[in-house]
Amino acid sequence: MTIATSSFRVPEFAKLKARSCYLGLIVAALLAAGCAQQPGRTASTATSAASPWALPTSTMRWNEYACDVIARNQAGQFPASRALAYVNLAINNAIVAARQQNRQPDGAAAGEPVVIGSEPLFPAEHTTTTPSAAPTPDATTTTTTTATTAAQTPPPSAAYLAARERGKAVTAKETANVDKQLTPVVKQVDDLAAKAGDATVAGRLASDFGVSSDALMAEKAKYNTGWGDLMIAHTLASNTLTGVTLDEVMAMRTTDAMGWGAIASGLDLKLGNVVSGVKSEAKVAMGSSRADGKPAKIEVAVVSTTGSSETPAAAGSAGTSGSK
Repeated sequence: MTIATSSFRVPEFAKLKARSCYLGLIVAALLAAGCAQQPGRTASTATSAASPWALPTSTMRWNEYACDVIARNQAGQFPASRALAYVNLAINNAIVAARQQNRQPDGAAAGEPVVIGSEPLFPAEHTTTTPSAAPTPDATTTTTTTATTAAQTPPPSAAYLAARERGKAVTAKETANVDKQLTPVVKQVDDLAAKAGDATVAGRLASDFGVSSDALMAEKAKYNTGWGDLMIAHTLASNTLTGVTLDEVMAMRTTDAMGWGAIASGLDLKLGNVVSGVKSEAKVAMGSSRADGKPAKIEVAVVSTTGSSETPAAAGSAGTSGSK
């Protein structure tokens, strides 16, 4: 819409303003009909014009931009008419106000629609015309990722912390015999799994530990460990009364780099029965014994008044533990 400014006089302001408003609404309706017939129109049409936004021809450019917004949102005739009416009314009011202040209307015609444009006329434009700033990877993204990871990782349980401290308090001399005897057992089970396959070993052990073979193979992948260590972890976790979980047993083994003797001691299990119990379960893994639906039995150590387990007996000593 073009508004003549050379013959404008202040006494005629009221008449001109009313006429401009009516004319603006009529033009808006016509433009809306034209916009509705051009759904493929893009913002490139507006940006390809040679005239800068601050020139008198900015009125035309603002209407072209409004048509782009209308076409992009596929607005109906009435919403389109409203949008164009707002834009042209803003331009008209800016020109009138500039004249009243004895200023050139060109800059006002270009700038006033920006006020209208800062508040999107259609809901979809909230994400199109006013995008939020992208977070910097060094600050916001890193902080969010760290916070999310921390929220997903539960804090260590009191049972785990206590068991870890008990296990680390045991001397290497006390646990050396257990670790020495379990090392070849682990190797035997791992070698058998390499020949017979993961599914075979998982199928033999699953029922003893109360899980499916698929779940057992998923645990092996999760902990990135061998079948021998996973078998020992399940056997110890199934016998302890401390409340320490399988995840926490594996954490002591991998993250805390503790030996199986220290872990068993931290779980308040008799070191004298650990080797026999693990060897009994290893027979199931290798197919020389049948699974009976329960893990090999390991006796719980008697805790003294000082909170430490009883002095361990020689590993593999006679007793009822370790039998299937």
